[in-house]
Amino acid sequence: MLSAALLVLTTANATTYARALDLHALSDEAERVVSGEVVEISTELTEKGLIETVATVVVDEVLQGQPSEEIQVRVLGGSLNGLELSVPGAPKFEAGQ
Repeated sequence: MLSAALLVLTTANATTYARALDLHALSDEAERVVSGEVVEISTELTEKGLIETVATVVVDEVLQGQPSEEIQVRVLGGSLNGLELSVPGAPKFEAGQ
């Protein structure tokens, strides 16, 4: 099972700063917190031309936020058409997780 906390972070133009948060702090700032299973993974380009991974999660339990049967978790990074964007610390998804 996958527990996913969705958190929106803003980025600066030249430099990105991220702060380390524990699970409690992540949950407090998350739009949704769910438990579920990854059923599909795809990659696509963002409007800015960056590669992002899209994991479709079938929700088993909603711990915080709006209930839904399925959500899409979008994470910067991934491989597309022979190109790869690696983002240190970004989660990696596998179907069945």
